[in-house]
Amino acid sequence: MSPRAHWRGWTQLAADLNRLNHILIPATQEERDRWRASRIARALRWLVFAFGRFSADGQVLLAFALVAGVLALDVKTSDVYMASAALTGLLFASWACSFGLALQGVKVDVVVPRRVTVGDETVFTLAARNGGVRDLDTLVVRGPFLPWDGSWIVRRSGFARLPRQTASKTELSARFRSRGEHHLDPFRLQALVPFGLALGPALVTEGVRFLAVPRIANVVALSLLRGRRHQPGGLWGASRTGDSREIIGVRPYRFGDPTRDLHARTWARVGQPVVREYREEYFSRVGIVLDTDLAQDPDDHLEAGISLVAGIVAQLGRTEALVDVIVIGNTAYGLSLGRGLGTLDRALELLANVVPEGPFQPSALAARILPRLSSISCLVFVALRWDSPRRDFAQEIRSRGATCASFVVTALGTQADSPPGVTPISAAAVRAGRAVVL
Repeated sequence: MSPRAHWRGWTQLAADLNRLNHILIPATQEERDRWRASRIARALRWLVFAFGRFSADGQVLLAFALVAGVLALDVKTSDVYMASAALTGLLFASWACSFGLALQGVKVDVVVPRRVTVGDETVFTLAARNGGVRDLDTLVVRGPFLPWDGSWIVRRSGFARLPRQTASKTELSARFRSRGEHHLDPFRLQALVPFGLALGPALVTEGVRFLAVPRIANVVALSLLRGRRHQPGGLWGASRTGDSREIIGVRPYRFGDPTRDLHARTWARVGQPVVREYREEYFSRVGIVLDTDLAQDPDDHLEAGISLVAGIVAQLGRTEALVDVIVIGNTAYGLSLGRGLGTLDRALELLANVVPEGPFQPSALAARILPRLSSISCLVFVALRWDSPRRDFAQEIRSRGATCASFVVTALGTQADSPPGVTPISAAAVRAGRAVVL
């Protein structure tokens, strides 16, 4: 096995262990709130409350105090009980003083982008405003416990000073490795007790929700053999207002023609009224099909395929083509992305919630495409491997008169991994963000 395969194996093992460590932790905020209302959580609430009032330094000192307390049981042969008493007294005094540091008149909010990219740094902006009558010193901001796929880059921050009737901002950052909706518990703002061992009553924000979308593959060129199909009546909501038509020439004016179609230059040259003549515009519509049947393929092949579809949609958005439909697994989504009709964000929202589905059924998939095939000039098929069912699906599309551009995600991305007419794409190249030419 190659070193790269070994590395992928260890990475997958680490992700599985992270999931296992969080298996008892509810994924959404609603489920966590429901658990907090349970009988067990209510019984342990006082312990969590007392422990949470200590700072990071205070929690370390508390651990030492507990160890010293155990060793101090033998008071006849050891003087450790003196250290235990000193530590306990210092911690208790700090904890008792913390109740007098409530943040009166302070408001705090947290802002996070609605969409974040998997693997990129996510910045949480904490805005605090002191509407009270006194200045505040040494405020600490702490982030919540993250789900299995999250890791803090900066979990703690704060304000050295927050004068009265002023506002200030600070930032925390984290990174998330899994697509989909994320729900985080509130952030906490607390005043730090002198000596830095305890924290005052917490001021909490609202819970945080955001969508982690897949990384967009770096598709730098896309050459599809697509034609232009006639769209009767034009296309509603095209990139310019009014009828979406193409000018084909001029002709003599007839009673009832719109005056806005008069062509002044030709009228001046021939000496009689002339109007522009139009025909309905033609559009290049593209459909995209994403294979989600993993079977024996590694998970990173599906992630690479999702990123590749995102890159294709982004590249098509820079052209005159329209993304008419995206088929993900067994579900078809009717879209009209491109030419000002939509945004890449709509496609990313669909791709963010993709889950593996199988097995691959070419007949059922073709049935979902056929109602739209009359207007589609090219179908992009992103497969996770190439076998007879996928070959039959591509041939069925071509037999209906549409072009089918097939791409298969492979480990190496060489032509030896796929038959003629199918373009192999390296999963590692997509993950690494290298340029992809299709």
